[in-house]
Amino acid sequence: MLSSNFFAKSCFFRNATGALLLLAFVWVFLAVMSLAVSAQTLTTIHQFGAVAGDGASPSGGLVSDGAGNYYGVTLTGVTRNQGTVFQLTAPAIPGGTWTETILWNFGGPNDGLYPEGGLVRDKRGNLYGETGSGGSASCYCGIVFKLKPPTAQGGAWTERVMHRFAGGNDGYAPAHGLTLDSAGNVYGVSVFGGVYGCGIAFKIASVGSGFAETIIYSFGSSSADPMFPSGPLLLASNGVMFGVAYSGGVSQIGAVYTLTPPASGAGTWTRSTLYSFPGGDAGCDPEGNLVKDVSGNIYGIAAYSCSISAGVFFRLAPPVGGSTMWTESVLYPFGSNESGSMPSLYLDTKSSTFYGTLQSGGALSGGEIIKIAPPAIAGGVWSETVLYNFDGLSGSSDVNPGGPLVQDANGLLYGLTGFGGAGGSAFSITPR
Repeated sequence: MLSSNFFAKSCFFRNATGALLLLAFVWVFLAVMSLAVSAQTLTTIHQFGAVAGDGASPSGGLVSDGAGNYYGVTLTGVTRNQGTVFQLTAPAIPGGTWTETILWNFGGPNDGLYPEGGLVRDKRGNLYGETGSGGSASCYCGIVFKLKPPTAQGGAWTERVMHRFAGGNDGYAPAHGLTLDSAGNVYGVSVFGGVYGCGIAFKIASVGSGFAETIIYSFGSSSADPMFPSGPLLLASNGVMFGVAYSGGVSQIGAVYTLTPPASGAGTWTRSTLYSFPGGDAGCDPEGNLVKDVSGNIYGIAAYSCSISAGVFFRLAPPVGGSTMWTESVLYPFGSNESGSMPSLYLDTKSSTFYGTLQSGGALSGGEIIKIAPPAIAGGVWSETVLYNFDGLSGSSDVNPGGPLVQDANGLLYGLTGFGGAGGSAFSITPR
């Protein structure tokens, strides 16, 4: 920073030449500052619902194919206003117009209604997702679907319903997104249903020319059992699944759990509770996706800290020295206006930096894009930078970012807003 008496003492003011030099200096200084500010730019690459036939209210995040195409879902739009799967294609020339293609229109009830939780993509380009409703005329309980790309460019995508939920013990209202393993099996959770009515975790495998569902766990078998799963399953290299539940645990305010497959490939999965949130400043009501680093630490966000109704960013460190206990650390407590509602996380492994979205709250009440950086020195303090505040006060701007951000080869981050404007948006933002 320039000292307060810099200009008073400067010889630049003593003659016209000095004044010109000063103006040049100020121009360069402002230009540099402008570049620093403009380096942090949010760009709307597609406005949903702005033209006839487009979907609206995108849900979850985007998934990339690495070739400049991004895929996602909208809750509403086009045929019967029951949702779409879309593709966004980057312009051939930077700064040009992105192209949207509607890959599938949901027409329910057998086809499913209102896709949510985003998509996952396998190596063959197939897309997998879920709808929270539809499936059959007798039970609007949701489906899991697969979209297969066309064999010829420009052809039609093909949908197959992998499973129609039946309610009751089978669960209903699948949400939060799916997980794929290397064998092509699909895993997910439903928020409700199951033996105890508190949700299920499921697996769907290919069997012959069809698919078969297995309920791998029904939540809520006791008051201390996790209840109402509130995020997608995270697959570890050993086949263990990690997840969060909004309720249950020892204090009934949420837990992080694992689901371990049977050793023989057939039999019962085992549920273990890694951590039960105790309340207070340690957090409660965990939501959203978990992230695992190369050291085996698990990171996530609890929507509240209970004591001040603000969220916390936490880490669970695996057991050491023969212990069986995981250790929680609150790495960053959010501000009083950051509830942590419906959060998501993305880990940039090159910098060990986390980027995330908070769907509500923030300085303008429309949600935030945040950066959480590790300390420069081990044991130091983690820091948060708010990269963007969505304006929920004007009533006309895009708001409520959701789903994990995705990063391209140039470092740009891409994401979605669910509401506002004409019907939500897809955006890119330059991290700093």
